[in-house]
Amino acid sequence: MINLSIEEQDALRRALESSTTLISKGRLIGDTNNMFTAYVLTDESREKLMKKFPPKFEKVFAHHITQDFGVGPDTPIPVEADIRAIGYATDGHDIEAIVVSVDGENTREDGKFYHITWSLNPETKKPVDAGDIIGYGTYQLILPIDLETTPSLEH
Repeated sequence: MINLSIEEQDALRRALESSTTLISKGRLIGDTNNMFTAYVLTDESREKLMKKFPPKFEKVFAHHITQDFGVGPDTPIPVEADIRAIGYATDGHDIEAIVVSVDGENTREDGKFYHITWSLNPETKKPVDAGDIIGYGTYQLILPIDLETTPSLEH
């Protein structure tokens, strides 16, 4: 996660106008083509969900809700949003996710469900696979849980 002030973000964007490689504090952190905007869970919201949904698999993510994937360093950070956990999904074998709504919407503009990759078996799954287990009617509805997040540009 990159936590930069607005001024630092603006300076970084200007410096990277002709580059696709992101450097933070003198260290190479990757190709900007894999950047995404997200809503990052606060520690309190993460803990609230951890108590309700103890992770079932080895690798725990429980970090963010993706808004847009494949964005550049000049992409604006999303505005604050009303975010609620509304469902739970698992394939029962090696991955699970928390389904969320963002400002009352369950799906992003690309048609994929908003979710938090919760946990997975790293030998068989990747975080991106969490979206594949969620479909209409394939997740368990829960009583909504209000979540606090911080809008962010992530890599």
